Amino acid sequence: MLLYNVNTAECHAFSRQNASQKYITQVRTVLEKGEAPIPHHDDFSTRLHRRARNAVFTINRFNVTPIAAGAFVADEFDEPQIWSGIIKLVPPGSGFHRLDPLMPEVRPWLAVALLPGHIFVREGVEWLSEYCMTVACAMDECAVS
Repeated sequence: MLLYNVNTAECHAFSRQNASQKYITQVRTVLEKGEAPIPHHDDFSTRLHRRARNAVFTINRFNVTPIAAGAFVADEFDEPQIWSGIIKLVPPGSGFHRLDPLMPEVRPWLAVALLPGHIFVREGVEWLSEYCMTVACAMDECAVS
């Protein structure tokens, strides 16, 4: 699976071994209910919208302030629209990515954008990558089964 960081334009492969067991139960709840608080990070929750084998999700602080957005694509259904939507979250003039980043050629892929609200998170957001990869791995398992 590919992880694309919208803010830095970095793309690299990751596998199910990157999924964190400490998040897996919560991620399954998100997949079932569409939202749930994130364990070990009491102020944070995830809201997820699925369509076919694809999903978009936000990670919110205090249930209102989005600090990150992600898109998981396992199917070509709506893939260009999902890609276009996620890259628009980081303005091209910000210097964080190329003006025309290319959509990953291989599915499944996960794209994550850190949003401006993250600067108010005193405890840091280093855990977000691990969490987002766990969401993607769980989605991929659902897509396969």
